[in-house]
Amino acid sequence: MVPAAFFHCPNGGLRENKREAAKLRAMGVRLGVSDLMLFWRPVNSFRALFLELKRPGGKLTTEQAAFGLAMRTMGADFEVASSIDEAIAAVGMRGLIRPGVEVCGRRWP
Repeated sequence: MVPAAFFHCPNGGLRENKREAAKLRAMGVRLGVSDLMLFWRPVNSFRALFLELKRPGGKLTTEQAAFGLAMRTMGADFEVASSIDEAIAAVGMRGLIRPGVEVCGRRWP
């Protein structure tokens, strides 16, 4: 198992007022940034996965699609998951879930 780090960037949601939105923009909040970001270091390399979570049938915004394209252009992985199974598969297929570990009631192969 390779060392990994992940985090959620709470950029989405509605803002109370224009002043709050302007303050957040000034702090670096950016439209379209993925919900989850995972970073890991396989042997002699560095990898990143930007994972956008959507409800079933949900579509990427223009900003989310542009962010995903920018990340892919820089060599990172960008995935969209419309279910917990898709999200787990996106993480697991990169070797970030130990074989045999139970995730959300299912054993990872």
